[in-house]
Amino acid sequence: EPEPEPETSDGEARERIPEEEETEEEKARKDPRVKLAMTLRGLPRAAASSCADVVTDAALLLWNDVKDRFKDSRRETTARDSDQVIAAEILAGCHAGFELVGFDDGALRATVSLRLCLILERRGDVVS
Repeated sequence: EPEPEPETSDGEARERIPEEEETEEEKARKDPRVKLAMTLRGLPRAAASSCADVVTDAALLLWNDVKDRFKDSRRETTARDSDQVIAAEILAGCHAGFELVGFDDGALRATVSLRLCLILERRGDVVS
């Protein structure tokens, strides 16, 4: 026999509150690339210096994943919000990883920094 539902204090059936939709940032945080980028951003300098090769490889892996999105300017300007959030998180992770280990490719570091600034400005996270 099924158990009767408990009554509320006012005697009316309880309305279910629909779950709120996830924000773009919450959806992005579930992406494994974003998780790796967040890990790079959270590394202390001492940890990064002891495993500089791993940090460099992780940052380059992230860069290789996101760099193609900048080859087509039409694709770049019409990207969905979730794509821009993911790209911003990944580029921030690349930037942090390169800064931690003192990556010596200045052109790549500048490219990552400028692309990150571009996305953040488009999203309104940076005042121009």
